[in-house]
Amino acid sequence: MKRCFIKLISLLVVTGVCAFSYPVLATVSTIKKPSIVFISPDFAESQFFNIVNKIMRDAADDLGISLEILYADDNPTTTIKIGTSVLNRTTRPDYLVMVNEVVATAKLMKLANQLGQKTFLFNADYQEGQYDQYQSKTWSGSLLPDDEQAGYQLAKVLVTEARKKKLSDKNGKINIIGINGDHRSRVSISRKKGLQVFVDENNDVELLHIVNAYWSKRRATETVENLLKLFPETNLIWSASDYMASGAAIGAENMNRVIGKDTLTCGIDWLPSTFEEIKDQRLSCSIGGHIFDGAWLMVLLHDQFNHFYPDFIQKRTHFSSINNENLSGIERIFDQELWKKIDYKKFSKAYNQSFSTSHFGSQLLIDELSTFSNTLNKERHVFNNVN
Repeated sequence: MKRCFIKLISLLVVTGVCAFSYPVLATVSTIKKPSIVFISPDFAESQFFNIVNKIMRDAADDLGISLEILYADDNPTTTIKIGTSVLNRTTRPDYLVMVNEVVATAKLMKLANQLGQKTFLFNADYQEGQYDQYQSKTWSGSLLPDDEQAGYQLAKVLVTEARKKKLSDKNGKINIIGINGDHRSRVSISRKKGLQVFVDENNDVELLHIVNAYWSKRRATETVENLLKLFPETNLIWSASDYMASGAAIGAENMNRVIGKDTLTCGIDWLPSTFEEIKDQRLSCSIGGHIFDGAWLMVLLHDQFNHFYPDFIQKRTHFSSINNENLSGIERIFDQELWKKIDYKKFSKAYNQSFSTSHFGSQLLIDELSTFSNTLNKERHVFNNVN
């Protein structure tokens, strides 16, 4: 009997089915499960937010969170309408989560403050001091990617590649045109600021012009065609999103440029739809990682609700670059079969006392997904050989 018990324990450890895979608090039965409404700013079929919301929901399910996602269809008026409807409910959620939109978010946070409704900002940065009047009341904090860092890193990767390829004009200048998003968007403003900081730091780099294409692939194509007529000395096209970078590449090709050789472009977001373009070297890179931030949002709010974080918290996540050399590793983690395998309780202070906030960020999640990816590939290999 004793041998059987030892064998059983060994089997559980080998297969990863072990109740002690992470330290658990003695009061686990008293952990409360918050309810959350997230107003997703884009359409339900949005490439970026479709992935953000999917992994957010997987994390919520794992943590026992009641999550409702509503779609604002890229319309601030719709955001206000949806938010007001939620705030007028007889039973409101524990948290109302919003992406910062200058007019819509300010109105909703003001109303929420009057009603005593907790709010939380996600994904889009805000101007310093913009919401300070809410900090001591119902605004519970923010989880934001460092978009200025993203804009800076995007410019740095492009210029580094241009220097390797010796792409410069007769005066030794590397010339950039920029395709940005929406002029009202804090994301666009911050990414543009990062670009400008990099240009100011590098004497051999010239920013010729930057135009808003409002996150549209078609507009990006048309804008690049027009800009290349005005600035034929252009070597690099800085694009504030992958989607616009794809459009920029088309626009450059329409102007008889050879993308990847005489003209380089990159984007931001890690959209899977652009991975083939990176493989074909039509896009030199993609800056991202924040596409997984929805999972961290659920962990943060779950733990704050259970008093493992203060009543007001602010966290930032950072970006990483992928290119043709490291794409295969990143591409594997977008296999959605993997996302449900993650035990998000490992990253929750409510369940795991040893988890350190110094490890907080998408890279930890990416490392976890990579481990599952390698295991899953081995399982598939065995299955294919058997069949």
